[in-house]
Amino acid sequence: MKGCILAGLVGLATVATAQDVKFGLGLSAGAFFPSDGALKSSFGDSWFSFGISPSVIKERNGLQMDWDFRVTGRDRDGNRILMMRPTFGASISLGFGDAVPYVAARAGLAYLDYAFNVPGGRVDGRRIGPTTNFEVGILFSKRLGLSLRYDWISSFDGVGFSGLTLSATYQVFRF
Repeated sequence: MKGCILAGLVGLATVATAQDVKFGLGLSAGAFFPSDGALKSSFGDSWFSFGISPSVIKERNGLQMDWDFRVTGRDRDGNRILMMRPTFGASISLGFGDAVPYVAARAGLAYLDYAFNVPGGRVDGRRIGPTTNFEVGILFSKRLGLSLRYDWISSFDGVGFSGLTLSATYQVFRF
């Protein structure tokens, strides 16, 4: 519960500091590809996920403040994991028009809640640790975004929680 509160506060703080950027609320779907063998063994090579996520509308060319809040979870065969990653950083839009490519780099804190089998036993914990991500993507017509990103997340209990995410986001609301 403390981790949820911390993640919410970090998310609100990033919104407050990025007041000159327009925001949207998007529906996202994607796949997370964990890099650690223990995660792959317990949960599979890729995890399909979808949900609601805040997103920054990249409407101007150049460097701008950026933030993101991602939640990835999986429950399989008595194993469970939840990763919440609010991050803040910068993005660079590389053009104008109906198709705007961008790159982003962000850092923040990750909250992890997990219990799963590993060779030699079971790991179980609730942890908060540093995270960073690097993302490349393209925004079509200021509403549909496609992105590829790598999330580095702290290792706990001998397990690395980092991975690659391929996702699509459609911005339903703009404010």
